[in-house]
Amino acid sequence: MGCRYYPRAAARPGCGPPARADGVQAAAGAGVMVGVLGPVRAWHAGRLLRAGPAQQQLVLAVLALGAGTAVPREELVDALWEQAPASAVNIVHKHICALRAALEPGRPRRGGQLLATVAGGYELRLAPGAVDALAFARDTARARRAAAAGDLPAAAAALSAALGRWRGSALAGLDGPRVPALAQALHDAQLAAAEDHARVLLALGRPGQAAAALAGPAAGHRLRESLCQLLMLARYQVGDLPGALAAYHGTRQALAAELGTDPGPALSGLLQQILRRDPCLDPPATAALGPCPSMAGRRSRR
Repeated sequence: MGCRYYPRAAARPGCGPPARADGVQAAAGAGVMVGVLGPVRAWHAGRLLRAGPAQQQLVLAVLALGAGTAVPREELVDALWEQAPASAVNIVHKHICALRAALEPGRPRRGGQLLATVAGGYELRLAPGAVDALAFARDTARARRAAAAGDLPAAAAALSAALGRWRGSALAGLDGPRVPALAQALHDAQLAAAEDHARVLLALGRPGQAAAALAGPAAGHRLRESLCQLLMLARYQVGDLPGALAAYHGTRQALAAELGTDPGPALSGLLQQILRRDPCLDPPATAALGPCPSMAGRRSRR
């Protein structure tokens, strides 16, 4: 396999299909944005709206992650409670009414266009890109298409835009039976995008940018060997050999302490290449690219 590093095919986070772009939805949700890639927030024309208490925010998050599709009422109940109280449906309805008041204050007395009642549930009708998680998924898909077409600058720009949508930990501050799985799926997609971004930057001969972009994710995920590999390579290519070795030893120590294992062959192999200053690891702009071992590390460890 060659030395160039391109984005892998990253699965879209489990957040439902994007909102439809029909005229009704575009008109109903004009100017409304919902963010779940951090604390749950909603804005209208840049003005922060009242998303309400934590339970109400979770209802908004589930609806936003399924924007453009009908979300069954039972799905909202399951998201809020492990064991639902007898009043669960009424509580969900109260949250829906409060969200309608916040999101579309000029709504009709019954129902609404933006947050509509549909058979057995509700539908949040937003324009494409109005939910940050769905826009993130759209950006990463755009990056994959650009990389497949050989347009690495466009892929780098799309991935930078995708990662720039994050404001902290997804669904921060919320609690509920489904929150851990939803948040984990989003964070897995974030880490995959961070790795893809670094691969593209390295393929473009920008190791300094790659090292800077990877520093935070790698520090927070010492067990993720694929992140460590990319950080080691980026630091090596900017001439920071001590930094590359420090990244390796940090991950090795974390693996030993938390899992009782050693680094895998890909990470260990990269260490040996670095120590012998393998020309295969030189930046694309300064060395001919011949065959070299794959940099695809084990992604299962976080």
